[in-house]
Amino acid sequence: MKNFLLLFLLSVTLYSCQSTKNLYQEETTLYLVRHAEKVGDGTRDPDLTDEGRARAERLADLLEEADVDYIFSSDYRRTRFTAAPLAERLEQKILIYNPKSYEELTAHIDSHPGSTYLVIGHSNSTPALANKLLKKEKYSQYDEKDYSNIIMVTLSEDSGRSRMLHF
Repeated sequence: MKNFLLLFLLSVTLYSCQSTKNLYQEETTLYLVRHAEKVGDGTRDPDLTDEGRARAERLADLLEEADVDYIFSSDYRRTRFTAAPLAERLEQKILIYNPKSYEELTAHIDSHPGSTYLVIGHSNSTPALANKLLKKEKYSQYDEKDYSNIIMVTLSEDSGRSRMLHF
């Protein structure tokens, strides 16, 4: 009887610990955004338009209270300038990633569970990153004139979900 009681208490304790683990499981949140409106000057690395700078400020207004831990941008002026207002407000450095290879970025995400990210990319790389993180083809490349999307991806230990937001 004593062994049965001990086994029963151990089972309840293990179940309780597992339930608590699931209840408090860390979620990683990513806000994936295409850069704001760019100058059509024909160069490979254009600046933002006045409208683009205003959109970058609106993005900072939206995410200033979102407890963003890390800000990533591809190494282009239009992406860095889109990230800059939030980085300045939060006194954070903009970290650079390669939008053609997500290995370093995803390694960073995997090693910092429970963190919140802003990742600024491009019309093709932003939806592609969301698909990679979700492990399914859900989003397609943006229209060249579409700058208003935010894909909010939430990752947990065993799942991922997303929502499309607009600003």
